[in-house]
Amino acid sequence: MSNVDSDDKILGFIPKEKYVLIVYYLLLAAAGIGLISTVFAMLGVGLPLGGLANLAGIIALILALVGYFGFRESFGALDQGHLLYLCVLFGVFFVIGLVLGSALYMSPVLLYLVMVPLAVLQLLMYFTGFNSYKHGRTVTKSNVKDEVKLALRRA
Repeated sequence: MSNVDSDDKILGFIPKEKYVLIVYYLLLAAAGIGLISTVFAMLGVGLPLGGLANLAGIIALILALVGYFGFRESFGALDQGHLLYLCVLFGVFFVIGLVLGSALYMSPVLLYLVMVPLAVLQLLMYFTGFNSYKHGRTVTKSNVKDEVKLALRRA
C-alpha cells in the first residue's frame, strides 16, 4: 500500500472519502425514480426512466459489493457498516420485489397498490442510511427505529 494513488482512489477513479456517498446518491436516485415510475405506471402512464433507475441501482449494488468485499481494508468501520447495510437492504428489497411481482403478476392494479408503499419504504430506508452516514452513525437492527425517526427529522 505504498502507492499513494491506490490509497486515495477506489477502482482507480472514485475518491475513497466519497465512495459511500456516491453509492448512496445512486441508490437514492434509483429508488426515487422507481417510486415516480411506479406511481405513473399505476396511473397508466409509462415513463422511460425505469431502465435508468435499474442501471443506477445495479451500479450502486456492484459498487457496494466491490467496496465491502474487495476494498474492505481501505475503509473504516463506519464506511464498512454502511456498505454492508446497503448490500443487505438492496438484497431484501430485491427479493421482496421478486416475490410480490411473481405472486401478483396477474393483477397489475393490486401489484402497483402494493409496490408503491414498498417503494416509499425503500426510499425511506436508503435515506435513513444516508442521513445516519452524514451524521457519523451506523444503522443496526437495534437502532433502526431511532434512525428512521432521526432521518424524518433530518437530525
